[in-house]
Amino acid sequence: MKKTILSIIAASATALFAATALAQDAAPVTIPVYEWEPYSGQALKGYGLATELTTDALTKAGYTVKHAFVPWKRALEVGKRGDYEVVPGMWFSEERAKSFLFSHPMLSNELVTICVNFDGDKPDRTGNPLNLRDKTVGLVRGYHYPDSLLSLSHVEFEEGVSLGTNLKKLFFRRVDVVVGDRVASSWLGRRLFGEASGLLYVTGDPIITRNLFIGISRQSPRRDRLATAINNELDHMKNSGELAARVRQYVEAARPEIADEMEELLTSDKPAE
Repeated sequence: MKKTILSIIAASATALFAATALAQDAAPVTIPVYEWEPYSGQALKGYGLATELTTDALTKAGYTVKHAFVPWKRALEVGKRGDYEVVPGMWFSEERAKSFLFSHPMLSNELVTICVNFDGDKPDRTGNPLNLRDKTVGLVRGYHYPDSLLSLSHVEFEEGVSLGTNLKKLFFRRVDVVVGDRVASSWLGRRLFGEASGLLYVTGDPIITRNLFIGISRQSPRRDRLATAINNELDHMKNSGELAARVRQYVEAARPEIADEMEELLTSDKPAE
């Protein structure tokens, strides 16, 4: 009799857990969309490459997805609280790992220093990217930059709300240098400045190469199921070659002149932080 009662209790608990999980998974997943082209942006196809890939991964796993249009800093803050359960396009840091689970790597980024060749001379593209003494350097508020950059002395850092804002400051000589992702800077430069974007140039090697992840809020009660669904789809896309094909298709549709360069950068297997 005692075993029967225990079996009934165990079965009831299992059924309750399953029902709770089903109820949780029936609720839509809200994904923030912020301005960081081509990865995220309200005017982009699929709200950006990273957003589109994340949305598709969740949809294929049976989740309903909604999108919220917010600045990056708010996306991060609300994600920490769990109201945005999934945040695409995130760099890893130990501090962020306290608030988010990180997916398998989705794409690859090169963090570079960008200048404008106002004088028309042949720019030096081989220098040390961290040779920034007495420079005003544009950063984006809420982004995670490496200590090798932030620990520099005799440098003035000026924060902007987006990479696009910082590139405009660069052209108007309000900052001397902008630090940003190579692909995003090239993409935005062409959209914002047209032919004049040819004046933009990268100084030296990347400061760092980083993987781009999808963050899953630790405050979400279904965080483990969401992480598993996202990772399974990312692994499938990579192993089947679908990821590289979709990156190229996405870039070719908007920036065909730089499709080869961007595909190589975004899907690189080079070691990353």
